Amino acid sequence: MSGLPVGVTIAEGLPWQRLRIVTPLGIRFRDIALEGPITTGLVVLVKARESYGPPVPLTANPSGVFGFHGLPGLHDVEYPGFPEPAFPSPPSSQPFVVMVADRLSRFLPAVFGVELPPPAIPSPPTFDADPDPAPLLDAFLFTAPTRPVTCGLAAIRADLWDIETEQPAAHARVRVTVGDRSRVGVADDRGRLLVLVPWPLLEQLRLGSPPGAAQLPPFEHAWPVSLEVWYRPGLPRPFEPQAVLPEPWTFVPGLKGILEHPDRAFIWPVPAGPPVLTWTGDITYDHELIVRTGTVSELWISRGASPP
Repeated sequence: MSGLPVGVTIAEGLPWQRLRIVTPLGIRFRDIALEGPITTGLVVLVKARESYGPPVPLTANPSGVFGFHGLPGLHDVEYPGFPEPAFPSPPSSQPFVVMVADRLSRFLPAVFGVELPPPAIPSPPTFDADPDPAPLLDAFLFTAPTRPVTCGLAAIRADLWDIETEQPAAHARVRVTVGDRSRVGVADDRGRLLVLVPWPLLEQLRLGSPPGAAQLPPFEHAWPVSLEVWYRPGLPRPFEPQAVLPEPWTFVPGLKGILEHPDRAFIWPVPAGPPVLTWTGDITYDHELIVRTGTVSELWISRGASPP
C-alpha cells in the first residue's frame, strides 16, 4: 500500500475476546430533607436473603450510584455471554437484603429488600465500564438526630415515648408540615426524632411590589406546624428471628414495614389529655422546635385513645 512506512502492513484483525457485562441494579440514595442525591459518607452492604455468609460491600460510581456486582448466584446474569438468544427467557429473581449506614451520622441506618434481577426488567441493559445504564432505584434515607442543622432548614425535634409499653417509640414514622411544606421522618432506636423541613421563607419574601416590600424581618416570621405519628412496636426484621446482620443493622426493622404500616398513633399534648391525632403549634424562623407533652421531656404517644 502506498503512503505507509516501510515494513508496515494493514490487515483485517480478529477480536481476541467479546465480553458482555450486565449490571442487575444500581441504587442511588437521596436525602429526605433536601431531596438531592447523597454522594459521600455512605457504607452499603448487600447479602442474599437465604445466605448466612458475610455481606458484600458495594462501591459507588462518581454519580453516587451503587452498582450490584459480584454477588453470589448472579454470575450468569452479570455475564450472559454471546451470542444472545433471539428470545431470551427472563432470568429468575433472587431476594437480597441491602444495608446502608452513614459514616458521618447524618442519616439513620436502613435495611430493605430487593429482587435481583428486578422482575419488572427481564433483560437489563448492558454496559462496558460505566454502571449508570443499569436499572436504577432511588431510595430515601431519613435524618438522624445527630445530623447538624444547616441554613435553610427548619428543625423539629421530639423524644417519642410509648406510654402503653413505657418504652421509647423506636422507629415510629412521623410527618411534619411547616406552612405548606411537608417532610417525613423516622425515630431512631431510642425514640429520638429530628425532621428537617425547608423554610417557606423565600415564597413569602417574593410577595409585594417590589418583591419583599412591607415584609417582616426574617427572624419575626412564624409558621404553623402540624405533626402526625404512625407507630407499631415490634416491626419485623428482614431475618426474623435470627440476628444475623452486623451492627448497626442487627435490630433495625425493614424499611418497607416502617413506611407502609397504617397504624396511626394518638399524641398527648398534655399529660391529662385528651389525645389528638395531629399535634399543632408554631415555629419561628431560625429557631428549633422541640415538641413535648406539656412540661414532660418526652412526647407521649399511644395506640389507644385513653391512658394505660
